[in-house]
Amino acid sequence: MPKRYFGTFGKRTKQPLPVKPVIISASGSVVSETIADQAPDQFFFIDASSVALTSLQTSNTIIVAGLGSGVTVDVTASGDASSELQRNGGVWTSGAVVAVNGDTFAVRHTSSASFADAVITTLTIGDVSGTFTSTTQSAAGSDDGALNFSLATQSGLLALFEDI
Repeated sequence: MPKRYFGTFGKRTKQPLPVKPVIISASGSVVSETIADQAPDQFFFIDASSVALTSLQTSNTIIVAGLGSGVTVDVTASGDASSELQRNGGVWTSGAVVAVNGDTFAVRHTSSASFADAVITTLTIGDVSGTFTSTTQSAAGSDDGALNFSLATQSGLLALFEDI
């Protein structure tokens, strides 16, 4: 059986080519055995609706996943002036922090002082972002276009009334 040689930038070697991707310098030496994933998995927050005016609104907690081993990425919260983030259940901050796989994050902000208005906070982990939106309740007594009905019974008869 003939000998197999594998080339590395013009050099002959008896070593087989690596199965996993590697980073190789211009001189042909292996710089890194692995290419670490720099981007976390996409994450999602659950929006809040019909919230009270000017009330503190806190998102669900997300878990950072999908980063390569030992990779750290910057994390920021942006949007409304009241936007803050919390890492691993610690203190709330409006400043930047770093994250690794397994870290948990939540965001919060103060809801709008106006009826039927939204406030949005964006959490950015590396190059991946997710938004948390809180929308305030409709004005008291306003007609939001929905028909509201109630049921009433009297003497065995069923009646349907529109709430006005």
